[in-house]
Amino acid sequence: MKIDDIKQLVLDVLNRAPLRRHQARAKAEITVSDVVRALARSGGWINGYLVRAVASILLEAVGGPGKLIGDLLDLISTADGMVRITIESIIYAMAELPEWEMIRGAVISELISALEHENPAIRAEAAFLLGTLRDVNAMRPLLRKINDPDLRVRREVKRTIFQLLPAVGESDELMRESWLLALSEDPDLGRMLSKASFILGELNRRQISKLARITAEESQRVDQTMLEDLIRWCLYHRELCDIAFAIEVFRFSSPDTRSKLWSWLRKSVWEFGRPKKRYPLPDTDHAAIVREALSDPDHEIRFFAHTAAALIEEEDG
Repeated sequence: MKIDDIKQLVLDVLNRAPLRRHQARAKAEITVSDVVRALARSGGWINGYLVRAVASILLEAVGGPGKLIGDLLDLISTADGMVRITIESIIYAMAELPEWEMIRGAVISELISALEHENPAIRAEAAFLLGTLRDVNAMRPLLRKINDPDLRVRREVKRTIFQLLPAVGESDELMRESWLLALSEDPDLGRMLSKASFILGELNRRQISKLARITAEESQRVDQTMLEDLIRWCLYHRELCDIAFAIEVFRFSSPDTRSKLWSWLRKSVWEFGRPKKRYPLPDTDHAAIVREALSDPDHEIRFFAHTAAALIEEEDG
């Protein structure tokens, strides 16, 4: 099929022409490469309905999700920026199709297999997509790739592991491995701390406490500069989930680490100042951590919690 014919197909789908007619045409004529590049050139990748329709067409055309993912990843090695974005948009769109739960396993399996591809660009893209699709089944294969010889692959693998933390649930082993990886002494992961609030905000109360305990227990082994960056950033960011995490790390910390946390907290209060009043805490898991710490029988925890809670911004209440 010529590019003009594919563009016409894109326009037909955009105009909501009957999908079955295009699926029939797709079986005989469309190639994955042509569709992706036509969609990239036309700018159609920004239209969610259109991309979902194209994803459905391609699934029908190539004969299944595993084959489609493989074909899309094969394009990555020669893709420019717009083609890459289009490929990612099509894969995201697959996750929004009604049949997603039926094809999910095959999609994730193909992406996990791609972590072993000889082309580092494909390995990196597979890691990135696994993070976006948030499937916890990818965690162990990703952990096995943290020492990939390619820098970009290592960066994407570590970023994805960090993103998958909320999906791990309360698995002690996986939480410990993935969180300690995020706290390890690694220049790539220094930039990851800016995403801490996004991750912590998705965790429930028990997950927050568990990660705080792991952090405190490993604080003597983990690089202290990284630990300082993490807690300082949590206090500076002033979100409720960050403050709750900092309080829980303090709860489980040794006297020496508590002393350092106190120092960082005082610097935060000095920089932001103490609000004139404390705003009411909402009825959430993160607020429950703070609320209980405010009346904790341990006076150090109680004092730390009162001081840290004063940093919470009004919109959190």
